[in-house]
Amino acid sequence: MIFNPLDKYYKSITGAVSAQKKITFRVKGNFDSVVFVLRKDGVNNNEQFLMSKLDDSFCVDIELKTGLYFYYFIVNGNVFISNDNFNGVLSEEITEFQLTVYDSDYVVPDWIYGGIIYQIFPDRFYRAESNKPIKKK
Repeated sequence: MIFNPLDKYYKSITGAVSAQKKITFRVKGNFDSVVFVLRKDGVNNNEQFLMSKLDDSFCVDIELKTGLYFYYFIVNGNVFISNDNFNGVLSEEITEFQLTVYDSDYVVPDWIYGGIIYQIFPDRFYRAESNKPIKKK
């Protein structure tokens, strides 16, 4: 099975998605059935969507509300896991893909264009598990 979330053939919108916008997920492979499993962050219940069979692939169209989502595929009763080449292997372990859905009314402020944003990772300077700061060399 093949699924590449960075290719618009497999995921019609790459990256984050605007709320209430239709997004198509497609997997390629010759199987009896594929189920798209979706979970919203903070919610314990999964939604399951039976994907429609096309010639050599399966697809499903969905629209989502704002939030952080996680998804995976069940192929013939087994969980699909993607590897580095986006070819899949079947496993009993669940590895989820992440999907961010943002508010469709959000407008990027003008002041951000041309700017530089820094992201600071505090764990790189102080590791909680050892409770000791990392020493300079």
